[in-house]
Amino acid sequence: IKLPVKLYINDAQKALTAVDIKANSSADFQMKYQISGTGTQLAKIEIEDTPITFDDQLYFTYQVSSTTNISTIYEKTPNRFLDALYGKDSIFSYNAMAVHAIDYGRIKQSEVVILDEVVSITSGLADELDQYLSNGGTVIVLPNAEMSAASWNSFLNKIHVPQFGELVNKEMKVGSINRESAYYKGSMEKVSDNLDFPSAKKYFQFTQLSAGESIMTFDNRQPVLSAYNIGKGKLILSAVAMNDDFGNIHKHALFFIPMHNIGIRSIMQQKLYNIIGVDHYQSIRSMAQSNDDVIKIQNGQTTYIPEQRNMGNETVIYFHDQITQDGIYDVLNNGTTITSIAFNYDRKESQLNYYSEDEQKDIMVQQPKNVEWITSESKDITHAISERLNGKFLWQYFILFALVCFLAEILVLRLWENSASKKRTKHSF
Repeated sequence: IKLPVKLYINDAQKALTAVDIKANSSADFQMKYQISGTGTQLAKIEIEDTPITFDDQLYFTYQVSSTTNISTIYEKTPNRFLDALYGKDSIFSYNAMAVHAIDYGRIKQSEVVILDEVVSITSGLADELDQYLSNGGTVIVLPNAEMSAASWNSFLNKIHVPQFGELVNKEMKVGSINRESAYYKGSMEKVSDNLDFPSAKKYFQFTQLSAGESIMTFDNRQPVLSAYNIGKGKLILSAVAMNDDFGNIHKHALFFIPMHNIGIRSIMQQKLYNIIGVDHYQSIRSMAQSNDDVIKIQNGQTTYIPEQRNMGNETVIYFHDQITQDGIYDVLNNGTTITSIAFNYDRKESQLNYYSEDEQKDIMVQQPKNVEWITSESKDITHAISERLNGKFLWQYFILFALVCFLAEILVLRLWENSASKKRTKHSF
């Protein structure tokens, strides 16, 4: 029997499907729907699995932004290829600034920061990028042929990602792309096995390679484009710059597609939902205006005032087990809703697993002596429990005994009467 699954967005049903899930297993499925607005989306997935009627909803929230804010920091002049990729597309809000005139406030407001052929990275910029990555931002590094490897590798070593090695002045062709990568998947419907891969005239090798997502690699299996999780954010390392001195990779669609999708997929998302009793805090990007402002969490008529801490471009709110009811809660600052967050019961509630009879007996051995065992062999469980709690009721036996005595009395009277009657009859003769 297939399980009906419904998706609601902002209280409107957006999708319906039926999923065949076998016992003690899981299933992956897709529900397609059209996004009709921007801002915080209040979502709910609902199932119907009668007669089990509890824990049938999963609440979550996510953000839909009309544009992605992208900032580029360049060494000498703005990059015309980056401007063509991001600056001419309405879904991106693109800004370029020189390395000697960085607007750090704009960096905090950006979903993606591109370091375009920056020769060296200062300690101040390194600290800012480290914090930016930790808070969920995406950083793309495009190398400079004359870059200061020492300053760059100091930063890369600090965040535990591969470091720039030798600049190889040798032509090398791209050997493969990761078609399962989130930056390709869904963007290439029909991919030929005989792709025309681009080539690099020169490229940087990386040292101390570590686990990350390979997006594109050379024939010699050296990474061209790779992604690494840093805190809540992503660091994208490129072995080539986006200029003609490095070859034609930057002009090829296979390079443009992931770079474009990095921009689209880099909207800073807050946590989809919290588990009651398990998750105790959440970061929200919309921060309080000042330390005197009080953030409130509200669901209907119920309002909570959580602990709050301002941390850079985020505010962290701590629940301290105040939330006990699942659902979607509004986060208010001075009476204005700045976002919404979701809470769900622990999934363990739906695990209908029971102790076996032997396991229960083992547990009861450790219990006080006044614990008694009632087996499933009892015909009337309610009667058995009542008997254990209140003892045996004897009133039925007394009633039965009274009826027997009453019957015996009647029989005695009848026999006595018959005997007396016979005697009177005998004496009359």
